[in-house]
Amino acid sequence: MTGIDPSIRELVKPREVEPRARPGDTSVASTDDVAEQRLTGPAHPQPGPGPVNAGGLATIEQARDHLRHLSNQQKTRGELAALADDPSLKLADGGGLLLVKSNSRRWRYLHAQSGLWLPNIADSEWGGARASIELAHRYEAITGAGGAPMNWGDPALPQYATSWRSDLGETLGQAVRRVKGEWDAANNKATTAARAFLDRAVDPNRATAPEGKAYGDHLSLG
Repeated sequence: MTGIDPSIRELVKPREVEPRARPGDTSVASTDDVAEQRLTGPAHPQPGPGPVNAGGLATIEQARDHLRHLSNQQKTRGELAALADDPSLKLADGGGLLLVKSNSRRWRYLHAQSGLWLPNIADSEWGGARASIELAHRYEAITGAGGAPMNWGDPALPQYATSWRSDLGETLGQAVRRVKGEWDAANNKATTAARAFLDRAVDPNRATAPEGKAYGDHLSLG
């Protein structure tokens, strides 16, 4: 497992998943989904399907077969075979990310080609399958330093994820955290990621700080 970025490898030990959704179900949140306290965040347009990733998987059936193959190759990853049979498993449009409903009612994401989990911060916490797929589209649209979208379909992604940087200079984990926070805040969800995003956001129309005072983001050491 050497050379794999912790930001994408984060948890590779077996995880239990709960088959709560029916195959093909993309309905919005059920009554089981807990309503979060609302907050006011910046308005953003809803994303369309993410970019098609070179090397991405084409169908959910292909994804299930691939997980079974990975499970046979990696004897310590027996949970991949269980994931392959989970009826809630879905493939993002770009073919590079899979998502599955966990026993905590969250939706979790994994890199389809390697079967490695994205960090917990990437989890979709509200809105059911439809909102979770939309969030996957946003992850697929994360752009690198050269302006091209991250190729989640690349099987070699874990080998260079450590050195990868976004167009904002972020690591992969930081970029995922930002996208999650922006998505939650845009939908008025009071999640930890949304609060962190809003704490970092600067209102371009804010008034000039009073004389002798400064906004927190203008402070420096010394």
